[in-house]
Amino acid sequence: SRTNSAILQDIIPNLYDGKKVYIPNGLNICFKYIKDLLKFKKGKSVLRFKSYKSYQHLFNSAMKQKDAEFINANKLIETYGNDLHGILHSVDESIVDNMEEADLCYSTIHKAKGQDIEIPMRIIGMDDIMGYHNKEGLDKNEVNALYVALTRAKDKIEIPSILIWQTDLFVV
Repeated sequence: SRTNSAILQDIIPNLYDGKKVYIPNGLNICFKYIKDLLKFKKGKSVLRFKSYKSYQHLFNSAMKQKDAEFINANKLIETYGNDLHGILHSVDESIVDNMEEADLCYSTIHKAKGQDIEIPMRIIGMDDIMGYHNKEGLDKNEVNALYVALTRAKDKIEIPSILIWQTDLFVV
């Protein structure tokens, strides 16, 4: 995934299966960001968002900038609302420190850079990896990020169907 919030979107449905999750460096920064967004949305003052007049002002700015982390965090807030605090606590309890104990391993593309992943891999969070709905085509940075993601796998990789029709991305 490109963002931590997209990782959370994938983890949450798996919580009910009792699966243990490994994430290099955890999700503490992501949790803090989402908790701060929740506070700010409720009208409370949050230092990191002091330059914004309101949550709507932040929302408009983030959408204009296509801020993938905000967009995905906002999706979580809209989907789970006030239950999100409890859900984040449950996610935190499902995270293990050792990859060998995990049922699922997650990483952002940035954290996976330079890694060789020997377990079967699945690309998630396509909305934040690439603007496939963008008629102007893909940004060079997004193509590079996608390349990094696709080249981490040493064995098996599950590629989202949205990439299958994006044949102009691949040179065979």
